[in-house]
Amino acid sequence: MDEDGDEPLHLNVPLDEQQAREEEEAFANQDQAFMNAANHADPLLEAMMNEFQFPDDGGFDQDMMVDHESEEEEEIEDEDDEQRPHLEEFPEDDDALLDSTAEQVEKGKDIQGIPWSTTPWTRDAYRRKRNTDYNSYYNCENEVKAAAATIKSQCLASHTLSARCDARYTFYRNWRRVRSTIVHFQLRNLVWPVTSHQILYVASNRIMQWQNQTRATEPRPLLDMSRSPASNTTITTIRTATGANVNNESIDRVVVCTMCAKYGIVAAGGFGGELVVTQLNMNEMTCAKRDDDYDFENYDKYNDDMAAAQSQGTKALGTRVSSSENGITNAIDIYNSVSGTPSIVCSNNDQAVRLFDAATLSPKGEFKLPWAVNYTAAHPAQGRVLCVVGDHPEAVLLDSTSGSKIATLRGHYDYSFAAAWHPDGNIVATGNQDLTTRIYDLRMVSRSLCVLHAQIGAVRSLRFAPDGKTLAVAEPADYVTLYNVVNDYATCQSLDVFGEISGIGYSPDSKRFYAAVSDVHYASLLQLNVASGDAEDGGRSLDEQWLLEKGMYCRKK
Repeated sequence: MDEDGDEPLHLNVPLDEQQAREEEEAFANQDQAFMNAANHADPLLEAMMNEFQFPDDGGFDQDMMVDHESEEEEEIEDEDDEQRPHLEEFPEDDDALLDSTAEQVEKGKDIQGIPWSTTPWTRDAYRRKRNTDYNSYYNCENEVKAAAATIKSQCLASHTLSARCDARYTFYRNWRRVRSTIVHFQLRNLVWPVTSHQILYVASNRIMQWQNQTRATEPRPLLDMSRSPASNTTITTIRTATGANVNNESIDRVVVCTMCAKYGIVAAGGFGGELVVTQLNMNEMTCAKRDDDYDFENYDKYNDDMAAAQSQGTKALGTRVSSSENGITNAIDIYNSVSGTPSIVCSNNDQAVRLFDAATLSPKGEFKLPWAVNYTAAHPAQGRVLCVVGDHPEAVLLDSTSGSKIATLRGHYDYSFAAAWHPDGNIVATGNQDLTTRIYDLRMVSRSLCVLHAQIGAVRSLRFAPDGKTLAVAEPADYVTLYNVVNDYATCQSLDVFGEISGIGYSPDSKRFYAAVSDVHYASLLQLNVASGDAEDGGRSLDEQWLLEKGMYCRKK
């Protein structure tokens, strides 16, 4: 992973001055060291959304770039202000107006609430321009360009979505209260649904919890690592010895760049190599429940109980897994180990995969790779096999006990940042900056089972639905594609938005899909529900089954 990063793109259409100030304060809270590293010029599209900024992960040609620190170009920008069309301010009204609902979208409202009628563009016209002008980020651009014909021949035919539409999920609502943030442009695992209606997400130095059934409730911090006086989190620092690194530093303010939530555990990874872990509050208010377990007739009582739980604060364990200056925690996965207890696999930029006991943060193993590790996915069968991807075109399968190499997965041409196992344990997917997702079958790893081409950008995150029926592929901006696994990935549906995708995730029962957009003014969480024709019970996810077996579900009395 590149050591530096960029701010997410911004759609410069203020909702109101107070909200703009709050967002500016949130970004100002990020570590100055990171902000100094994020020194790339932000390209601007000279069009209707001329201040729709892109990081290096996707931008436009150099002649369309503006340096914000250049006084000369600022003067030019000022002169052109009157000629630039601006979007209408979004009304600050109740949620029904602020959000976009399925009913409103059916009547013509934009899925994100962008008022296209006030601009010289139609949505379709701007989409075509954006697709044409978008430049994806590569580490091995020459290799990818040279292999373009080969990649095209390997990918499943035709990416014309209108001809391949397979809408298992339908749009339900765009939640504007959920405002996630991105620290590094290549790390996009910042959202995690823990139930059908409770979603965790990263906002600056905090992991927030959002309950979409209690619409009067604002998101609340579950894990506050800001070290501010108002923080409700107490972090007990665990000093561990992992390999050659003996860490005696206390956990201070954490710039959260990745997260994971499974098996009743929430884990956050930091830009300084931190790993912070807490347990989900499994009481009547916050435990993971299935839809039929909820009873939200009394929203006031729920809100009071949530406030009481928050006042008690969050107890967390934290450690700095690496003493390296390049030890960024790029990704985290949580799995049910052979012993029957949750374990954590931590992927770091210092070329190491590290295993920890989730309850104590005691080290369980460390495996060194010859390249920076960007993501490690633990096999659904007790994590016996690890799929490791990083700053190399090849992925490797490792034995989680010994660290020995089981197999090498070949085919990509750039660095990979995503991996995911199918629930059956036979299929694994890897996502790469060569704009492809490759599907491998463990029973025949010598070649890819199939190759899926992205729309405009690198593949930043992958998720199989817990029922195994769909695979979600998220790009850096604008597109999330849901492939039909049952139909051998030959059909798909596309979620088409404008903005940086900070994270994606399925509910444990597979009935809901969530995708978060990070933007100063149009940040939101999009919710899709399983279509009525495919509403059968998807069963329970592996971590949900584990919670039930351990008696950690709160059932309605």
